[in-house]
Amino acid sequence: PETILFKRFKKQWRSISLNDFIPAPESIFWHEAPMAVRAPFNDLQLMKVLKEYPHEKVAHAAQAAISRHLWYLSEHLIGLSLFDDRIDTETKKN
Repeated sequence: PETILFKRFKKQWRSISLNDFIPAPESIFWHEAPMAVRAPFNDLQLMKVLKEYPHEKVAHAAQAAISRHLWYLSEHLIGLSLFDDRIDTETKKN
């Protein structure tokens, strides 16, 4: 089509890095999102991964978006993580 949006996209297509859109190992967090027991650990791990993400602008935007959804990490609901088998017993005791 000859609309402005498509003309601009056509011009910029070659400059787009598709590596920014290829699913990374971090996608495991997305697939495990419905598992309430794994959510606290996954969310904290994802924030840690995003700190090391090479594209600072993308990482900052992702961290900001995720931060708006961490409301449930309270002293009342963090108990869910006690049932996560990836967290060792010693950590759970502390």
